[in-house]
Amino acid sequence: NSAEMVDHFIANSADVSERIQRIYGRPSTVIHPPVDIDSFQPVKSKIDYFVMAGQLVPYKRPELAVLAFNQLGISLKVIGSGAILNSLKRIAEPNVEFLGHLNDDQYRTILASARALIFPGVEDFGIVPVEAQAAGTPVVALGKGGALETVRGFDTNDVPQENENYTGIFFQQATVSDLITAIQQFKKYENIFSLRNCQINARKFSKEQFKTDFMQLVERVISK
Repeated sequence: NSAEMVDHFIANSADVSERIQRIYGRPSTVIHPPVDIDSFQPVKSKIDYFVMAGQLVPYKRPELAVLAFNQLGISLKVIGSGAILNSLKRIAEPNVEFLGHLNDDQYRTILASARALIFPGVEDFGIVPVEAQAAGTPVVALGKGGALETVRGFDTNDVPQENENYTGIFFQQATVSDLITAIQQFKKYENIFSLRNCQINARKFSKEQFKTDFMQLVERVISK
C-alpha cells in the first residue's frame, strides 16, 4: 500500500482530512491553501444583485441558483463558463445574467459589488467564497465541504446569535427550496454581515498564514 510509505499527510481542509482518515486510516495536518486576498478590495456601496462564480459544471450545482432566482425574480449575475452553460441559459429567466469569462479587475469589481455570493456546490476547500469575503461580500452556501471552514455562517433554521461576526448563511439540502429559504433569510438578516467581518475572516486564508502554517509543520516534523 503506497499510503503506508507517506510520512505525513497534509489536507487542504478538515473535510479532506476526515476522508484520509477514513480511507487510509492515517491522521493528517490541515493546512488551508493560500488565497490572494490582498488583490480584493471592498467597494463603497453595494449594487442590488447576487453573484455566482466558477466553472459551470454539474457537480457545482449551478442550476440550483438559476432555478431559485427564476422563482425569486431578483438579479443574479453568473460569472464563468463550462459544459452546462448553454443548458443554464435555456432555463434562465431574464433576471439571470450570464457574464462569461471576465478579466481579473472585472471579476473583483463584480464580486465586491454584489450583495452576496451564491455557492451551491460542494468543494474540498473552495477559493471563491474566500475571495468574496476578501472583497467584503458575504456568502450563501450549501453547508457541506470546505465552505463550513471558510465561512462563519449560521443555518437557515437557526436564529443568528449576537456578536458572532457572521460572514454568511448555510442551507442544508442541495434543493431549490432550501436555497430560496437561505436567500430569504439572508435578506432578513443582511445588516448583520459587515465588510470588516468578511475581510477579517478571509485573512485566515492569506498567503502569509499559509507560509506560517506550513513552516510550523516542517519545524515540528524536523524536530522529532
